Amino acid sequence: MSDENRIHIQITGDPSGAVAATGAVDQANQQLSEGTKSALSGLKGYYEAFKKNWLEISAGVYAVWKALQKMWDFMQQAAELDEAMASLDALTRQYGMTAKDLVTKIGAASQGLIGMGAAARVAGDALIKGLRPEQITQMASWAATLSHVRAGVLTASDAFQMLSESISTGRERGLKALVGIVDLEAKYGDLASRMTQAEKAQAMYTIAAERMTAVQKTLG
Repeated sequence: MSDENRIHIQITGDPSGAVAATGAVDQANQQLSEGTKSALSGLKGYYEAFKKNWLEISAGVYAVWKALQKMWDFMQQAAELDEAMASLDALTRQYGMTAKDLVTKIGAASQGLIGMGAAARVAGDALIKGLRPEQITQMASWAATLSHVRAGVLTASDAFQMLSESISTGRERGLKALVGIVDLEAKYGDLASRMTQAEKAQAMYTIAAERMTAVQKTLG
């Protein structure tokens, strides 16, 4: 007879409880998942609304900044114009006229293509360097003609400044770029080398006047 004792235990039970418990866990997980999705959906909606509002706020701030920048630029230009006009007014008194008188004549001669700021700055510099108001006004007319001849390449304001600087300083190369070959020595001989700066400026003006009068007559 064997001494080995054999014990056999069998455990049985109803599995319906375990199935029910498992179903409850699945249902809870599903409910948690739906809740999470709902929360995430709400969060996304909040984010989209925030982003939209932030973009609108940013656009508004940028628009205000640009407006302030333009206003500042305008104020700065106005201050510069006032300063240029005040200086020009002091220079034009000896000719029995005001800065406004000369600037108005420049505007009319240039057919409105030269603004007040450019007119005042260039005219003031030209008067200091010895040119007369009627010469400056005539240069404004030439500048308008040159801007038409070189449309899209040269503005009347730029031509006005270049004419003034080239003539008043006696720079033949600068004037040549605008009206063609300029040779003081060929026109005035040895006298050209003995000219003062003021005399050279007047000689340059005479050459420019001859060339531009011919151009304007050709153009009608």
